[in-house]
Amino acid sequence: MNSDALYAAIDVTWPSETITSDGPWVHRKAVGAGSRLNATTLELTSGGVPDDIPDRPLFMVRGDQSALDTALENRGYAVKDPVTAYVINVEKIAQASGPTRVFTGWPELAVMAEVWATGGIGPERIASMERVKTTKAGFLCRADDRAAGVAFAAIDGELAMLHALEVLTHARRTNVATDILKHAAYWAAENGARHLAVLVTTANTGANALYQNMGFEKAVGYHYRIRGTV
Repeated sequence: MNSDALYAAIDVTWPSETITSDGPWVHRKAVGAGSRLNATTLELTSGGVPDDIPDRPLFMVRGDQSALDTALENRGYAVKDPVTAYVINVEKIAQASGPTRVFTGWPELAVMAEVWATGGIGPERIASMERVKTTKAGFLCRADDRAAGVAFAAIDGELAMLHALEVLTHARRTNVATDILKHAAYWAAENGARHLAVLVTTANTGANALYQNMGFEKAVGYHYRIRGTV
């Protein structure tokens, strides 16, 4: 999987409210929607860093942008939330679940928003899902006839990217996340995608273990640089 395609898919499948360009710099803004939707990026991966680094509070630094990373460190920007992008061929895990186990649809149901809210995914992030222009879907998994977990996915070309996977406490260790991922891979394949990608912070050891155990492979990594201390 091409790294440029992965990074491009992030903006397509989880878009910010506003995106503006200033030469090689891209600025994003979506108040209250988290780091990814409010970060500045440098759309260059080789060569030096422009002298005119903009005065912005938050940058997203790709794993292949060591020069930018050093320049920001020298300016006092601290590392925040290293992230790994995992990818898998959808054929390896695609498995449909019945509608009584995993419901697929969009717009999201009210109960899906309630589950997301328990994980800190509020209206600002749901607004990003609503902004997506490509094929997309929400997934609601049920266990013991109760809502158990949710996720959102959208497609960019041959790549589907899954976001906002949240499992309620009462349903953990009951294969909810696994069933959502398998069903999302099935949905992705049915809609023309060949690969499924997920993004996870290094600190989320449980999610990293889940993806690795399912056969996802590490594709790219990035982290944020924030002005001051984290």
